[in-house]
Amino acid sequence: MMRNFRCLLFLPACLLLGAARTVEAQSDSLLIRLELLKSPESASDTGIAALDTGPATAAGHVEVHSTRGIDSLEKSMRGVQRLEGFRVQVFLGSYREAMEARRKFSEGGLAYPSYTLPNTPDYMVLVGDFRTRSEAQRALKEIKRQYTGAFILPGVIEPPQFAARRGEGR
Repeated sequence: MMRNFRCLLFLPACLLLGAARTVEAQSDSLLIRLELLKSPESASDTGIAALDTGPATAAGHVEVHSTRGIDSLEKSMRGVQRLEGFRVQVFLGSYREAMEARRKFSEGGLAYPSYTLPNTPDYMVLVGDFRTRSEAQRALKEIKRQYTGAFILPGVIEPPQFAARRGEGR
């Protein structure tokens, strides 16, 4: 990670100082190539002369080659935003107790996703991803039949999952 960071600092410095028109850096999973396109007026054979004649134009090219893992991560993170909503808390206690409560909830027949989150020094089990308080209120009525102490909490929720359209591979 630190090696990648140093490469990212080194590449633009080489280009700005005119030490190179094209610079490449490669780590285990990422290849970065930067090209600086100088205007005809400032193009020269030496970096010093280019530095003296003025800055390069805004035109340039960045090319990134990466592994499939980085590509899939980048694609999955496109447009990710925090989605505010509501969840229902059904348990608060130690980590082991919270994991057991979550397992029991999942086996209990209620069709809501469950999450174990830290609430230092304890852990809480939250269920559901409700976009509105009224959705959470309807679910709370159903959940309270088994978990009488359950209540609604506002927070960040997972975005809804949409079924893949016909013809899309998944």
